[in-house]
Amino acid sequence: VSQVKTGFSPQLTIEAAMLKRGAFQGFSGKRTNELLYVKLGGKQGGEERPIREARQPFDPDELADKHYSELVQLIDEHWNGGRPFLSRPYPEFLKDYARYDHLARVREWSLTGGSAEEGGEE
Repeated sequence: VSQVKTGFSPQLTIEAAMLKRGAFQGFSGKRTNELLYVKLGGKQGGEERPIREARQPFDPDELADKHYSELVQLIDEHWNGGRPFLSRPYPEFLKDYARYDHLARVREWSLTGGSAEEGGEE
């Protein structure tokens, strides 16, 4: 739940925002009342897991709109050159190895005492 709320795992909220904005035929303008993960495969195929918090309830529709606005802003900042593309924008939340570290040459930069983000382009 916390990963969804903070925006680190925004798949459901972005899909809800897309739904609201007409990305899926016949569902334009629909308000999101619930976020739900559905597991289709595996031994427990069909398992459903609602994304909600009893202690700190939140409005899924408002969260979807917030994440959509943040996505649009992020795209705009990258597109207009005001924000660099970082391979590890939040390194404090990563484990030792991230999916794109080999492309960013993270290990190589760490051996020199710098970071891939500080190194610039070659």
